[in-house]
Order: sequence, then C-alpha cells, then structure tokens
Amino acid sequence: MGVGLLFWAVAEPLTHYKQPPPSIDAETQMAAEVGLLYSVFHWGIHPWAVYATVALGLAIVKFKKELPGLISSVFYPLIGNRIYGGLGKTIDIIAIIGTTIGVATTLGLSTMQLAGGFSEVFDLNNSIVIQLIIISVITVIFITSVVTGINKGMLYLSICSLSLAGLIMIVIFFVGPTQFLSEYIVSMTGEYLSSFPSLTFETMPFADNEWMGDWTFFYWAWLISWSPFVGTFIARVSKGRTLQEFIIGVVFVPAFASLIWIVIFGGTGIHFQHVEGINLTENIISEPEGSLFLMLDQLPISLILSVTTLFIITLFFVTSANSATYVLGVFSSGGDFNPKNRVLVTWGY
Repeated sequence: MGVGLLFWAVAEPLTHYKQPPPSIDAETQMAAEVGLLYSVFHWGIHPWAVYATVALGLAIVKFKKELPGLISSVFYPLIGNRIYGGLGKTIDIIAIIGTTIGVATTLGLSTMQLAGGFSEVFDLNNSIVIQLIIISVITVIFITSVVTGINKGMLYLSICSLSLAGLIMIVIFFVGPTQFLSEYIVSMTGEYLSSFPSLTFETMPFADNEWMGDWTFFYWAWLISWSPFVGTFIARVSKGRTLQEFIIGVVFVPAFASLIWIVIFGGTGIHFQHVEGINLTENIISEPEGSLFLMLDQLPISLILSVTTLFIITLFFVTSANSATYVLGVFSSGGDFNPKNRVLVTWGY
C-alpha cells in the first residue's frame, strides 16, 4: 500500500483531471474535485475492508481453531477436512499464484518510480539497465532483511519507512499550499463519506464504462489478488488483538491515513496544475511514475524532498518484497508462521 500510495497519490488525481470519468469535462474544477474523490475512493475503506475480511478469517482459524495458517483453512466451515486434500491444496495454489501476480505488479511500480525518480533528480536515463540494477540491489537488501525475522529487520524497516513517509507528508503540508490543503482535507472527508454509498454501487450503465474498467475494476482485481498476501501478514501481526481493535486498526485508521495522504500529495499537485497553471500533466499518461517528482520540484527544498522520497520508495520496496516473501514462505510451508530461511531465500530470488 505504501508503494501504491507513493506512486498514485499524485499521478491518479492528475490523470483523472486530464482524462476524467464520463460526463465530466477535462481540466476543469469539477475534474479536479472528482479526480481527487475517486483517488480517495480507490485507496480508502474498500481495499482495507478486503484485506480485513481475509485477515480476520485466517486469524480466527489459525489462533482460535488451531488450523494451519493457510487460505484453505478459512474454508474449513464449508468443506471440512477436505482442506487437507486436493481441494485444499488447489485453493492454496491459487492463493500463491494470485499473491505472486499481485506482488509483481507492486514491485514493478516501485522499480518504475525509482527509475523515474533517479531520472528526474539526477538526470539519468530511465532505461531497462537502470531498472535491472535497481531490482538486483533491492533483492540483496530485502533477502538479507527477511532472514533476520519478522520482529527484527522487517519491523525496523517498516517503522523507519512509515516514520519518514509521515515526516515528508507533514513537510509538504507546511511548505506547500497549507491553507488550500487544510480546507481540502475537511471538504474531502465530508465528500467521501457522503458519496461512499453511491461510489460503491456505481457501474455507469448510461456511459462508456471503459474508464471504470481501467480504474475501479482494475483496482478491485488488483486488491483481491493482494488479499491472501496482505490478509496473511495482517493475521500474523494481529495475534492478541480484540475484534474491535482489529477492525479499527485494519480498516478505519489506515483508510483515514490514506485520505490525508492523497489529499496532501494529490491536492498539492492539483493546486499547482489547476490553480497556479503549472503544467504537470503533459506526460502524465505515458510517464505517471515521474508525476510525484514533478510536483516536488515546485516546492522549496525540492532536492531534499526528492532524495528523501527516493529513499522512502526504496524502503517501501524492500518491506513489500519482505512481506511478500514471508507470506509465500508461509503458504509453501504448510501454514507455518515461522518458515525456514531456505524457503524465504528461494522465494526471494
């Protein structure tokens, strides 16, 4: 989610501004408002609710029923002991494939954004060679981290990445259009809550819903493919929580944090584009990975912000690969929440 929010927090609202949903005129105030609203919608409660559903089911069967920590165990009330047979193994294989595909998408975004960031900040050519070097270096780092354990290397990297991300968000809030963002956070919170039911059930039956297929439906498919991975990880770190703590901590807190993040980053981009007339959308369709750094270039201390952001993207890249490797290790170790290092290293490579 950190990788996705860094990649799309500026790129998605600006893309919707340039190519809005049907019936909305492009490059207007309405396009700016709707673009940010849809971005919050795509990264708000819905993805976290999907993850929470899988995580809660898995946590209950693992910690309450003492079944293996596998997705097939969630189906025990439906298929009983057949979770230990061919049907259960088929479910787990599907979960492994879905996780691999979902994670590959995320890590691909990270590679693109890192390469795009290096191109913008250090004037390097964004080539396949640069991207392969990034992947190779990150692989060595995250495999070293993952074998140190979930409560050591992965924990410290997660805390560091979230702390730096929070810090840079606060800095952008204060050095950017602070009054504009303050008003936008309040108005967008109300707009999101009031539009939540209609956005949830929107299918655009009277319009060409290719836009919805490219965005909303793509997101839901991507999130579902992520859900075994994220759900397993959340279940692993939620042992000992009450149900109330779980729902608040997994659904509502991160959804609200995502709203704040998107409004600050995306709202800053919208402000520069629509209010100040600075063209950030010229290459937004073909090169969305560079939009974040184009926005940062308009702020004071832009070089410091850009370099710090590159470091944060690297940390999120590493933690994403860490957690994915860990979950795939669990899935291929019979649900053991402490898979052996050789299994983790194999999945890492």
